[in-house]
Amino acid sequence: MKRLLHAVGIAVAATSLCLTTATNASAATGTLGVSGNTFKNPPAGCYTGKFIPLFVNNQTNVTVTVYGSSDCSGYPEGTVAPGKDGVFEFGNSVRVPR
Repeated sequence: MKRLLHAVGIAVAATSLCLTTATNASAATGTLGVSGNTFKNPPAGCYTGKFIPLFVNNQTNVTVTVYGSSDCSGYPEGTVAPGKDGVFEFGNSVRVPR
């Protein structure tokens, strides 16, 4: 019985170690340009530019979403796929997903 409890303890410890060492994929890899601002490996979140119309140069590995508000709220104006550019007359902010 003692050996069984020891084996279970080791299995639980190994499982929890595997779960805690998993990396969090909450950052995009690459560079995101937003109307004069450049963000390298931007974490998930909302980004704004320096001028409008909003110019987005997405050299990351994720699709970003453009919003008309300055805080990435409301309805999206559009998206910009990885490796693509976009110009948005009414865009004010860009969301990098989680």
